Amino acid sequence: MRRTAAIALSLVLIIALLMSGCASYPNLTAEQDEMISEYAVSLLLKYDSENHSRLIDTSEFMNMYNTALKIREYGMAAYEAEKAAEEEARRAEAEAQQTSMALTDNPSGGSNNDGTGGATVIDSSTASISIEEFLNANDFSISYSGFDIKNSYPDESTDYFFSMDSTTGNDLLVIYFDVKNNGSAQTLNIFGMNTTFKLNINNQGFHSAFKTMLEDDLSEYLGDFAAGESKKLVLIYEVPEGTAVSSIELSLSSNSKGSITKPLLY
Repeated sequence: MRRTAAIALSLVLIIALLMSGCASYPNLTAEQDEMISEYAVSLLLKYDSENHSRLIDTSEFMNMYNTALKIREYGMAAYEAEKAAEEEARRAEAEAQQTSMALTDNPSGGSNNDGTGGATVIDSSTASISIEEFLNANDFSISYSGFDIKNSYPDESTDYFFSMDSTTGNDLLVIYFDVKNNGSAQTLNIFGMNTTFKLNINNQGFHSAFKTMLEDDLSEYLGDFAAGESKKLVLIYEVPEGTAVSSIELSLSSNSKGSITKPLLY
């Protein structure tokens, strides 16, 4: 644009020099002189930095850009609103479950609280059933192997596509399980079993573990194991910041098999 303006200015100067007698120039009438002067002035105005006219009208492109910015702002606002609504629904569910008298699912309809300060009585009819048996994964062994309390999972150094952060005022409780394939190469499909995983932390009642899109989420896992291969899978739960975890119980339930309760940390 500056180059074009410079060319226009040069043209005006040349015209002025020609008209001043510095070069051979044909005699013009007063009307022709006025036309050349008006043309020169129009060129100067066209490329004047204070003049807002342009060779290319960019107003349409600016409108498109501003519209895209507004769409992005609306999208971010909608995402934050949905996230807040999900968190509120989760908190409401947790409060409702905390006020419930039943601490775990009981197929017989009786209470599982033995009156000893919230301790859960394990149903003797299902106590001997292992986690892998309940999940119809008899060629696998699934055992609890510890927990961590984190602000986010997995760590940034881990090459996972999905990750999650704790909400304000809370920490993530990450519970680890060692899962080993004791048979030939096969697929472990917990995702398709329609099994509910619940956790009882510090005898505060059973609440559903988070369903996530993490690659190593035990409750939603679907993946292949080589013969003899072991993997570490997790269940994710959220606890208030500063929580000291002293006990963990796991409850598995399904419409077809009832439920079992397994103490993990006690």
